[in-house]
Amino acid sequence: MAQQLQLIKQSSGILIPATPETSDFLQSKCKLGAVLEAEFRQLRNPVFHRKFFALLNLGFEYWEPTGGAISSNERRLVTGYAKFLSTFGSSEPALLDAAEQYLARIADRRAGSITICKSFDAYRSWVIVEAGHYDAIQLPDGTLRKHPRSIAFANMDETEFQQLYRAVLDVLWRWILSRAFRSQAEAENAVAKGMGLKTDDCASAALCVCCHDSIDNGNKLTRDERRQLMDRAIVLTLIQIARRGLVVPA
Repeated sequence: MAQQLQLIKQSSGILIPATPETSDFLQSKCKLGAVLEAEFRQLRNPVFHRKFFALLNLGFEYWEPTGGAISSNERRLVTGYAKFLSTFGSSEPALLDAAEQYLARIADRRAGSITICKSFDAYRSWVIVEAGHYDAIQLPDGTLRKHPRSIAFANMDETEFQQLYRAVLDVLWRWILSRAFRSQAEAENAVAKGMGLKTDDCASAALCVCCHDSIDNGNKLTRDERRQLMDRAIVLTLIQIARRGLVVPA
């Protein structure tokens, strides 16, 4: 199956991943020494592409998946029905408490067969839909599903891009970034740094597949715990490199 990758050219003719999904594909799904064949196409508006994905990457980095067994629509339906029943003379607090207990029971039952993980593709689709950039599609059972539209950066002018960018920033601020930054301006500064900074080659770590997954996609560790695990892996890697005489400490 073909895989679409986004790469950025660095000095000396080196291409590096531009998105987490590209990085994950190259590190966990391609064996060392594998040969990849591709037809490359240069983006017409690379600045738009880089800025948009820098924003998405920032939100993805700070997002910590929790819960999810009960959807917001289900919660609204059950609590709304409880409030409706209270209009017939029953105690609203008692009914809402019963509704919460019912939802908690259903959540526990569902959670037994659910493993929460971070998926950049699913996250990106959700953000684009929440930003209003979607098409409504009717399914055979009559329900409607919001399908994210493809983003054609090459066909966008500055005004169109800024409208999309601001809508996505508002979504990420409301759900994720407001917990980590004092203002949207501060978050945008972090986006700008993400566009311009490249991790130093010395800050690399030799990781097994399990450790790589725990650091990049793990749901059992907080962001700070993943950062500590990565820092420890970097130090241990440098120690092994020095012990093998591959580098000589100054």
